[in-house]
Amino acid sequence: MAADSAAGAASVSGTLRPVTLTDRGNAQLFATRHRRRFRHVRGLGWFAWDRTHWRQSGAREAALWAAGEMAEDIVERDPLGAFSPEELAEHKRYSLSTYGLRALLAQASAAPTLMVAPGALDAEPYELCTPAGVVDLRTGALRAAEPLTDLHSRVTAVAPDLRGTPRWHQFLDDAFGSDPDGRATISYVQLMLGYSITGLVGARVLPFLHGPGNNGKSVLETVMRVLGDYADAASPGFLMERGHGSNRCMEAAELRGRRLIVCSEIRANDRIDEAEVRALTDGSRLTGRRIRTECFSFTPTHHLWLLGDHTPEAAVGGPAFLRRMRLIPTQRTVAPALGNDHLVEDLVEHEGAGIIQWLIEGARRYLASQPARVFAARVRQEAGLPPAPR
Repeated sequence: MAADSAAGAASVSGTLRPVTLTDRGNAQLFATRHRRRFRHVRGLGWFAWDRTHWRQSGAREAALWAAGEMAEDIVERDPLGAFSPEELAEHKRYSLSTYGLRALLAQASAAPTLMVAPGALDAEPYELCTPAGVVDLRTGALRAAEPLTDLHSRVTAVAPDLRGTPRWHQFLDDAFGSDPDGRATISYVQLMLGYSITGLVGARVLPFLHGPGNNGKSVLETVMRVLGDYADAASPGFLMERGHGSNRCMEAAELRGRRLIVCSEIRANDRIDEAEVRALTDGSRLTGRRIRTECFSFTPTHHLWLLGDHTPEAAVGGPAFLRRMRLIPTQRTVAPALGNDHLVEDLVEHEGAGIIQWLIEGARRYLASQPARVFAARVRQEAGLPPAPR
């Protein structure tokens, strides 16, 4: 039946003929004609293919215009003889009306070839979508994106490149140090950021960059810029205790498909919401909702990073917060040559492609090692427990 519908919805002598002169017939025609161009996601709406990924911005308008163009191409004389010219003319007038176009899209949104579950978007944990294609984070290999099989809606701001990053590495040396301890910290930061660009969330860690000045902030801001759609800054008070009036569900919707979420300006007297920390770092499915849309569920792919001027006091958070926290000090001062008002912009513009490659190398290191065992051993060590038996 589906095959017959697809065949009937195909072009006939250069014109388009619906299977039936109904909204469903138009929807079948639209789904066949635009299966490489549009997708509809429950609770999120329409997405349009944009070279390497499914773009939501402007997709509803694009789908509406494409539906109108399709209606204009409906055949005026049926070569199969099933419909009269009068029936076709009346159907075409209706199909071109605002009501007819909206009805078409309403039914097309349920077409099996166009409908996507919200949890399926950006769900491949080992893939990173870039303007040049999709990177396999296990190998670093880059392949072309394919609209019929890929479901990426997030994309980095720049494509990876093997070009050098001397200014980025100089900045890291200034932020963390160029001595053995500093280099070890930089290696650890690369590993943690590499983990953070994957969609894996099982490590249950909460990196905390702390120190005077803007060193840590500039590091994460640069990474956020090159990661593009994959990164975002959390809203003020995101992890703090709040009253019942706060809308966690709408905030959770913004986490879908993200990889890096930065929570800034954690202060010593802030009260961390213990339950929220557990919910956002343990990998459990989350429920989100956009304004005037239904709720949707998804598996989280995000990693939280914290920023603050000082080491947090124990009272800031409870056991779950302290157990997950990984303190990364940034006590040094940026060198005068690099300390300018446009540091982040300069790094992204001139070395963004190399910085993305540096992050991918961190992901490869993470995925090639046994980080879960490393993290578990570190937790036991920090808790004063003996090493786990081999």
